[in-house]
Amino acid sequence: MSSPNGLSDRILILGDESKSSSALERLLRASGYNARAFDSFQSAEDHLKSHEVALIVIEPATPRITGSFLQSSVEDSGESLRRLKWALDALEFCKGLRTVSATAEVPVLVVSKSQRPQDKVTWLNSGATDYISKPYQRAELLSRTRAHLRNWHSDRERTEKFEQLNVLHAVSSVLASSLEPDVLLRGTLSVLIKKLSVDAGVVYLKNAETGAMSILATEGITGEIEGDSGLLDLYSRAAPLMADRPFVLDPVPESKRKEFSGDALERIRALVCAPIKQSGEQIGAICLFSESRTPFQTQQAELLSTICNQLSVALENARLYVETKKSASQLSFVYNLGTNLMTSLEMDELLGYAVFTVGRSLECDVCAVVVNSTNEPRGVACAIYYRSNDNKQKEGEWYVAAQVSQYFNSTACSLQPGVEVRFSDRLLSDPSVRVETIVPLMFDDTLLGALICGSYTHRPFSLDDQKLLGAVAQRLSLAVRNTELYQRTKDTSINLAVEVARRTREIEEQKRFTEKIIDSLPVSLYVVDRDMRIVAWNRNREVGGQGISRDEVLGRNVFHVLARQPRRMLEDEFLEVLRTGTMVRMEQESWVDGQKKHWKISKIPMRVDNAEVTHVITVGEDVTEQKKM
Repeated sequence: MSSPNGLSDRILILGDESKSSSALERLLRASGYNARAFDSFQSAEDHLKSHEVALIVIEPATPRITGSFLQSSVEDSGESLRRLKWALDALEFCKGLRTVSATAEVPVLVVSKSQRPQDKVTWLNSGATDYISKPYQRAELLSRTRAHLRNWHSDRERTEKFEQLNVLHAVSSVLASSLEPDVLLRGTLSVLIKKLSVDAGVVYLKNAETGAMSILATEGITGEIEGDSGLLDLYSRAAPLMADRPFVLDPVPESKRKEFSGDALERIRALVCAPIKQSGEQIGAICLFSESRTPFQTQQAELLSTICNQLSVALENARLYVETKKSASQLSFVYNLGTNLMTSLEMDELLGYAVFTVGRSLECDVCAVVVNSTNEPRGVACAIYYRSNDNKQKEGEWYVAAQVSQYFNSTACSLQPGVEVRFSDRLLSDPSVRVETIVPLMFDDTLLGALICGSYTHRPFSLDDQKLLGAVAQRLSLAVRNTELYQRTKDTSINLAVEVARRTREIEEQKRFTEKIIDSLPVSLYVVDRDMRIVAWNRNREVGGQGISRDEVLGRNVFHVLARQPRRMLEDEFLEVLRTGTMVRMEQESWVDGQKKHWKISKIPMRVDNAEVTHVITVGEDVTEQKKM
């Protein structure tokens, strides 16, 4: 019979009468339990060391254990004393069970002939869980057995879950503590060996570049592991057996022990291996080994599988972290390069900085740039950087003009020119260069030039470095384009400045001429905008009856300037013109120096671009003399 968590319900019976113990063993076996009787304490202890039991039944034959040893009776026979001594030893055995972690929680059922309460209390105080007196009903004994086994399984399952949570917590702490793969693997293996009480372990992981399986962490294994092929051979044999779930070999057959582990693990008794998978592909495994007789439990294999899944996620995060760190470094390099390129608008300075920075950062033996330029006598602007001055060529001789011209002509006709790696027909004239990586400088589908990185070995740039060169070329292309535009702008800036100055003078002259025309009119004139602010005020307004200079009124509210006129009436007149767009005429009288003056007032709408009325022109004409006639 098996418990819900996969443990066998082993029942250990310990009695001093073999006949009675055998009868109890048969009863329990007939009820479906895995029961086994022992008649000595030593054999029982040996069995407990190598097996896990769910219930211990102690069956003393003595009718009493309290008082007898305090005052012996002359009628006590030798058999009674033997039984009493066995019962007292059983009490010590029961006490000892509670001091060992493996049996501290195992229920103990005492089946005794004694019905004395003080004997029952003695057994319970010594560590017994339950007490039943003879004679007993078989049904009662079996019911109590089932109850103790049920409680044992419940407590055991709760304890195991708690222990699993502790293991998962410890592993999670390791996985959260670092993003270095070696730290993750070694820390996880150390936690598993400590928490699961196994003797040794090994972690396998596939090399991402070569695809070969390697040993990245070991613990508890003696000998020279680095040169031992036994552990790698163990993985090759266990990997097909793991599939999608852990592989448990408990016990390892004697004939297979050498085959599976070689000399490194010749003492192992059991092993469990769980795969480490990413995206459905097995990339490694964790194998744990035990030298003791304690079997691997199903829960341990399932727990190991869960931890391998967590480790897989942590390894993927570590990989992404490394890639992100590298990408961030590259992005920082490209960003800083692009920023610094924008600080210079002189072609020679720009190209010199570009080849120096790129060549030094990417460890190029030679780094050069060639740009089409109509401002240069040779038709190109160029710069070169040598990592070693010993290989430096004379100025003007470091590139093959014919090859450069041919590259420009062929690449300009290409729809999408990309990075090109050349082992022959190279653009650089340096005979030490074995391979060139050429990146076109493109802007708006126009070829501006080429960035060239040369190597003195036959090793070309990696794909990541080529992508980085492509990003650098984009930034450099933009900087070259800006420099060209700057040069063109610089060439025309003097003429532009002269033209701007000439046009400014013309505008100022036109403005003064217009003001003089307005001032020469024999009328009083001012203009207000929609916000009722004065924007024009002619000379007659300055010397007239109002007598306010132009500088004092421009920009002010008309109602504050013409404060002596009724505001409501004046405002209605302006609003009427702004709303209807029609001219308003009226006559007004005023007294100036004791003389009566007659004025003809016209409020004229003014539009800009034939849109709505934006201003109102007020013209005042003195018609006093006409009225006298």
